[in-house]
Order: sequence, then C-alpha cells, then structure tokens
Amino acid sequence: MRLDSLPGAPSPSPSSGGTPGGSSDAASLMVSASSVAASARQPISLRQLPGRLVLAVDRGEAVGYVLQPLFSASSLRLDGLLLEPATPATTPSPSAATPSHSPAGRGARWFLLSLTDLVAVGPEAVTVPSRLHLHTVTERPALASLIDWSALPAGPDSPTHRRWHFPFWGKFGSAGLPPCDAPSSLPARPAAQPAWSDLFSLPILTDQGEHLGTLDDILVERVGGRLVRILYRPPGWWARWKAPLAMGSSQIRTIGPDACVVTTPEAPFPPPTER
Repeated sequence: MRLDSLPGAPSPSPSSGGTPGGSSDAASLMVSASSVAASARQPISLRQLPGRLVLAVDRGEAVGYVLQPLFSASSLRLDGLLLEPATPATTPSPSAATPSHSPAGRGARWFLLSLTDLVAVGPEAVTVPSRLHLHTVTERPALASLIDWSALPAGPDSPTHRRWHFPFWGKFGSAGLPPCDAPSSLPARPAAQPAWSDLFSLPILTDQGEHLGTLDDILVERVGGRLVRILYRPPGWWARWKAPLAMGSSQIRTIGPDACVVTTPEAPFPPPTER
C-alpha cells in the first residue's frame, strides 16, 4: 500500500517533483513565454491593420479602430495610425474634420496615434496607455499630412460605413458617400507620398526598367516601424492564387506615387561564357 493513499497523508507538492503536473505546468509556461517573445519579433503587416481594435489599457476601454496606417514613403517607416472613434462623432457636419482639443478626445471624428504612443501592436488589438495619448488631426499636422483623405467617407458615421471587398468586381461603397476633403488648416500630402488607396496596386519596377509584379503588402518592425520587407505578386492571373514573393528592405530604393523601385536582383548563377 502507498503511504500517500492513506487518509490524511500530505499530497506531494508540484515543486518537489512528486507529480508530473508540476513539470508540465513549467514547460507550458516556458512555451507560452517563448511564443509571446516570438510574436513580438514578428513584423507588422500594414494591410492587416485597418479595422483592428484600439484599446486603452488603463481602463480596458475600446477607444477606436484603425482606419489607415500612416506609412511615410520618404523615410520608409510607419509613423503612426489614423483611428476612427469607437462611437460616432456627435457633430455630423463636415466641419467636424477640425474637432475640439478636449483632453479626452470625445466628439472628434478622427484620432491620430504616433508610433511612440503605442504600448504594442498585437494580433487582435492595438494597445495604448490611456485615452490621453490620442491626438486630433490638428494637433499633429505633420502626421496628418500622410492621411489619404480620398479614402475616407464624408458621412457622419464612418464606423458604420464599411466597404465591401469583392475579388472580381472591385470595391463598392456601402452608402455611396463622396470622399472626404482634407481640412484647409492641414498641410497637403507630400507629392512623393503615395495615397493609401493606391499603395497596394503599385507596380514593382527595377532600376533597369524591368517589371517584377505588383505590391501586395508592406511589413514593418513592431518597434521603430522601419520597413523590413515587401510582398509582391508577379504578373499573370495565376499569381493571385499563389503566395506572394518577399523582397528585403536592402533592395527597396523608393516607394513613390507611381511605382515601387527596387534594385535589380542578382542572377543566382553566373552567365555562361562564350567559347
């Protein structure tokens, strides 16, 4: 008869190694910690950011949703995010494009978040320390100059006016709203800055004039926002059914309003010599 089976016998503690559950719990904790560390090293996909929840960690409050990642083509980095509030603005007129400078940011139609204001960009939500880290578009004019206003609906309740994406018929506005105009108090978008609505249809061209395909996604660092690599699809209808190809940041020369220019990739084998 085992002594630990007698009534009143003390059960072995997990830390003493008396049960296999202790070692399995420790192993599971190590696996979860390593998975968290691995996910923190994964780059951010700009194409998957729109629609992601933005959460204030001090109160566990949803403050908005990502509308546009503000990617600077001149520095090749993610500078911030354009948000729409979790609740529609109370002022439906177009003059709401210049909201009040209230500390809580309530009643504004859009918010701005710089990359330094973020706690983390997770797979399910973007976290900020508090609502006080949100800025109106007039408070950050340099960051607001990267906004593609033509992609924003002019309706008062933009959180409900989502766009439906059809694989063969393109995009259709859910309410047929006209595009929003940029507030006159903000600087214009730089001429070399591609619009967000046109970013993922840019052709990929080499510096020798060779067409490699179409830009499909941009991956940036979670800390610092610097471009890590791009994803592109080669020409041809069959390319949409295959995984996109990757290209490192060292080959990216520039991303402009009309094309993404890359260096000519080196040949994997030397050309044959003539005899």
